[in-house]
Amino acid sequence: MNWRTLLRTVGMGAAAFGTSALAGCSGTDGKTPAENEAESIAESAVDERAIESHEPRDDEDGFRVVVTVRNNGDRTTNLVEYGYELVLYDAEGTELARSGTGRETTNETKATPGETATIDVSALSTDYSPAIARYEVSLTCQGAFVDGVYCQS
Repeated sequence: MNWRTLLRTVGMGAAAFGTSALAGCSGTDGKTPAENEAESIAESAVDERAIESHEPRDDEDGFRVVVTVRNNGDRTTNLVEYGYELVLYDAEGTELARSGTGRETTNETKATPGETATIDVSALSTDYSPAIARYEVSLTCQGAFVDGVYCQS
């Protein structure tokens, strides 16, 4: 079962807190839904920033994950000031791609304490999109242009 099949199966609404189950129907491989299940993970390495939800999107612009982050700290901060890494895997667990630079959004990315904001984290190439079975996305304080208030010591 490839990524596009998984998206059709769940209607692209697989957001949850922490992890998302992305598969759901038996395909031509004869496996049950539980045997086909692939989990995608979103985590934050920054204590004051919690990933509240994540939703995969696969469209003509490529694969991306819409990540909603809650500001659990005491200062207003902007999501674009942090690092993000997106790792894509096929059904066998083989890493297809690792991207740390693709992020964009048309939404408000600033969040005051207790508020959420959304950012799109995307893969840099779409050549492997049909083979994606799961992903891992993380928010970090690593990267060339990272200067978030919670990353400064």
